[in-house]
Amino acid sequence: MPLNLTWHSILRCILRITTIVLGAAVVGLLAHTLDALRKSNTIVSKGQLSTPWPSRIDATATYVLFSIAFVNSLLAVTILVCSVKKQFSLPMGGRDRFRVATGAYIVIAWATACAAYKALDSDSSTSLGTFACKNMNTLGAGRNEYRTVCKEQNAAFYISIVTGVLEIFVLATYIFSAYPAKSTSLPARDPEKYQSAHIFQR
Repeated sequence: MPLNLTWHSILRCILRITTIVLGAAVVGLLAHTLDALRKSNTIVSKGQLSTPWPSRIDATATYVLFSIAFVNSLLAVTILVCSVKKQFSLPMGGRDRFRVATGAYIVIAWATACAAYKALDSDSSTSLGTFACKNMNTLGAGRNEYRTVCKEQNAAFYISIVTGVLEIFVLATYIFSAYPAKSTSLPARDPEKYQSAHIFQR
């Protein structure tokens, strides 16, 4: 069965793959940050060497952004796989509603993640990202780790913003393709019936 490719379906596929790559980058950066923090706390608990991170450090903002980015990446991959393999059991109208609803959720989720991260990270001086950026130029143990975490946190935040903007364009292509599908699903007018009805009215 030949593929019915249109310019907006090709654009949507390119944007979808791009958002998956960017979402995976956010997850990878934050996972590395959280793993470094976990290893430091584990070393301290074993009494091997002192950690550069204070015990009151708050990683809530990082966990929020990481969790939403992880879920959004899974949803994006699921939509792409189902679209390629055409495993939708829903009719055309139901499939379009599913895509639009899921795309809208992903956009809202990215916006919520960025807003929550910025609010939580800026509200507290003990937040992981804020603390790392404030102390990355200080002398002593942990300076290199502070600098790495600060760069990773900032990169993950700005990549999340770019991903959210691209998801808006993906959602726009879903909406654009849904309207033609709705119009083509309408039954065609029978010219003979229309002509006979017109003659009868005269």
